[in-house]
Amino acid sequence: IETTEEDRARRLMDVAQASAVIGESKRSSLFWFAISPLFVAPTVSGLATYLTRPETITEQIWALPDMNMMSIQDQEIGGGLQPR
Repeated sequence: IETTEEDRARRLMDVAQASAVIGESKRSSLFWFAISPLFVAPTVSGLATYLTRPETITEQIWALPDMNMMSIQDQEIGGGLQPR
């Protein structure tokens, strides 16, 4: 889920982490969140970062509801997400 504001991302993370959504005592890794300014902020050339550095989208800019930062390349091992 991509949003433009950190406050909105935090509210969405709270909802995704709610026990009504994921069950009791479980960790939600179904939803990943990113805030647009992290990768669309203009560079010196005036273009959005993802246009000059498309690899930005795969970097560690994605937050899980429990606030762990992950990259798209991270993988789930033994029920938990592990950075590569």
